[in-house]
Amino acid sequence: MIQKDPEFSPGSLFKLRRLPDAPSAPLWRWFYPLLALGFAARTTIAVVSDVPLHFDEVMQYLEQAHRIVFGYGIVPWEYREGTRSWIVPGFISGILSGLQSLGMTRPAIYVPAVKIVFCILSMTIPAGMYLFGRIYLGERSARFALVLGCFWYELVLFAHKPLTTFIATALIFLALSLAVERNRFITALIAGATVALAIAVRIQMTPVLIVAMAVIFFSYSARQRLAFGVGITLAILSIGLLDQYTWGHWWHSYYRNIELNLFQGVAAGFGTEPIFRYLAWLLIASGGLFYLALASAATRWRSNWFLLTMTILILGVHSAIGHKEYRFIFMLLPFWLMMLAYLLAAIKPWQARLLASATAFVAIMGITHQLPRQEKVYLAIGYTVHDFLDRRSDRQAYLHLNKDESFTGLIDLANHWSISGGYYYLHRKLPVYDQSLFQTHLRDKPLDKYASHILTKKDVESIPGFRPDRTFMSSNDGELRLWQRIEKDVNQYYWNSYEINQ
Repeated sequence: MIQKDPEFSPGSLFKLRRLPDAPSAPLWRWFYPLLALGFAARTTIAVVSDVPLHFDEVMQYLEQAHRIVFGYGIVPWEYREGTRSWIVPGFISGILSGLQSLGMTRPAIYVPAVKIVFCILSMTIPAGMYLFGRIYLGERSARFALVLGCFWYELVLFAHKPLTTFIATALIFLALSLAVERNRFITALIAGATVALAIAVRIQMTPVLIVAMAVIFFSYSARQRLAFGVGITLAILSIGLLDQYTWGHWWHSYYRNIELNLFQGVAAGFGTEPIFRYLAWLLIASGGLFYLALASAATRWRSNWFLLTMTILILGVHSAIGHKEYRFIFMLLPFWLMMLAYLLAAIKPWQARLLASATAFVAIMGITHQLPRQEKVYLAIGYTVHDFLDRRSDRQAYLHLNKDESFTGLIDLANHWSISGGYYYLHRKLPVYDQSLFQTHLRDKPLDKYASHILTKKDVESIPGFRPDRTFMSSNDGELRLWQRIEKDVNQYYWNSYEINQ
């Protein structure tokens, strides 16, 4: 059982001390092998599946990075209004540029490669859970936290996704890992920059991350506090400079984001949920383990105050916002899993084995999407995830068209542009007309004059001038049919940036 800190007092809350516990064995014997196994699990899921948790993954980040590197792509309203920072697309564009310099410019190569890079970034979460946990909770709890961090199903499934909450979570656990290093100026400087960057990536997490920033700051010596502050300042200035370069004004995207979402209620326009919705979703997604960990931590609040504070803040901040999506509280997962790890270390061995078995069962049920009412949790606008291990039909179709030499244009009747694979998956500078463009421009036109292929739902039985080409199956978006133009030599109408010119 973890020994309690006999020197605890309210005035020492911000002091991080190694608790009296069993000495750590050499890390190479178990720490690095566990991280390697966790990384293998993440990359396997990333490569074999292609299921968006939310369509922002493509249009807000991957598509914009593609536009930076290759010069073309769809531009959503956020990048016309200037409400998004270019931090995440800029990072992805660096990956794509590196691959481009090596001649790896096909989506069959760069799509999994980008996923793998994000899997690498995500490993800071289990590493941070251990490195911070061994100081904050003790060695035995930290080892349980490492195992949970490596293999909890949501941390594995979402590791490769370029969504801001996931990235901010990886950054804050990197900062917590650096915070346990003592008497090093450079690690404190990097920790400060990393926390500031996490706030910049996910500004909605500012109240939560300020608490983490305070814990790190007050745990440092005076010299490290200076370095920590310098790191924060440099990051803030760099973020402002990026907005100045991309949008023309310092920190423009943050002012604009706050203006639209907080004062003009744009976010609420995407739908609102009751204040208790996150509590219900956590019950379903954790199989009740979240509440067990929370109750246990509350009875041992002196040892778990930081984890409890972060949990309550994340829930409180996001419950107060009308528009709710489960992905917004992803940062909560490692903190409640660390509370569960502390419980596993504190109870009797037979109880720990029973609880560990229950946790493994929930994780297996979760990754295979078998938890009761799980489809109520992983929701996006107009879309529900039914199978995490699936490959969406439209993604398959776009990747196929990338390799089809007869392809000269696509009419996508299965998707609105915002939920399509975009040019990130298609990677051909050729016309693409989505449902809305079809309705406004092409509904009464000869379609074979505008595109060589049409993508439809399975209930379309015939299209004049086209023949069925291929069928793509998915448990998430069903069966899609790809139709190919019958005539080979057609003078297709000129197309430029979605403007139809005859």
